[in-house]
Amino acid sequence: MNHTHIFAAALVLLQVLAGPSFGASFRCKLVEVKTLRSDGLLDPHPLSDDFSDDIMIVDRETGTVFHPKFGNETYGERQVLDYGASESSFKVISLSPLSSSPSEGEAPFRNTVYLQIETFADGSNKPFIAVSGVAIGMGVCE
Repeated sequence: MNHTHIFAAALVLLQVLAGPSFGASFRCKLVEVKTLRSDGLLDPHPLSDDFSDDIMIVDRETGTVFHPKFGNETYGERQVLDYGASESSFKVISLSPLSSSPSEGEAPFRNTVYLQIETFADGSNKPFIAVSGVAIGMGVCE
């Protein structure tokens, strides 16, 4: 069992133990993970096999995402841009703290994570897209 599956199992256990406190959460399953190539096209992410069928837990109120690749729980800034409705998607953007030790001569940088869940989609499965750097995850949430 690899580290991502252990992490996902721990999150599911936490969800079960927490009970109602997780009632306002999405449970999202990654179906595919891609990475952006230098020519602008997408390739399978080098760790796509490790992340396939991974579970992400998303707190609807705070926008906190728990996942080893697309998670934002350690990011300094997180903003829910839209909580989703019958005609709009749930959207959250997260910014990491500025890097504290950039290479000499380079400006500090930030990492970002963006998540959009199509809450207005018919049925119980809601498609999502998550972007972390040049990694792009897609799947469905409940």
